Amino acid sequence: KYNNISFNVEINNQSISDLFSSIKNEVLLVKNNNNGYYLPSYNVDLIHNIDITNSYEVYLSSNKSQSIVISGKPINLNKTIVIYHSQINYLPYYPQERRNIENVFANYIDNILLVYNDNAEYYVPSYNINQIKDMCPGLGYYVYIKGTNNIEFTYATI
Repeated sequence: KYNNISFNVEINNQSISDLFSSIKNEVLLVKNNNNGYYLPSYNVDLIHNIDITNSYEVYLSSNKSQSIVISGKPINLNKTIVIYHSQINYLPYYPQERRNIENVFANYIDNILLVYNDNAEYYVPSYNINQIKDMCPGLGYYVYIKGTNNIEFTYATI
């Protein structure tokens, strides 16, 4: 199983290899939205530095829970994330607390086709499907939008 994770604190010039160094032997693959990946067992790093405007898929070598510890200043909720119209978007979650997904996307409802998480739970507003309920710190989400225009998304409008 993969885990879609995100960061909600400022991480300045943090390399992916440094961030995952404490669990390096448990990580098979880390993948981002830009076709970058990190394979620690082969010393391959095509991600380099963490981009907090993306979430990351993490594949572990076992079913054991793993954790990494990071600290920093909370990310400003006014920070803009571009959600692209022509692709799946790996959306990080910036707030420090859980928030209802319908409230998070209320100002973008006409643009959202679907949102889903790594537990195969979906939010599809046009069909009134909401299996996600609340978005949570530390998790990442996949977002598809309608139309041919990108969206400049922020968490500040919640």
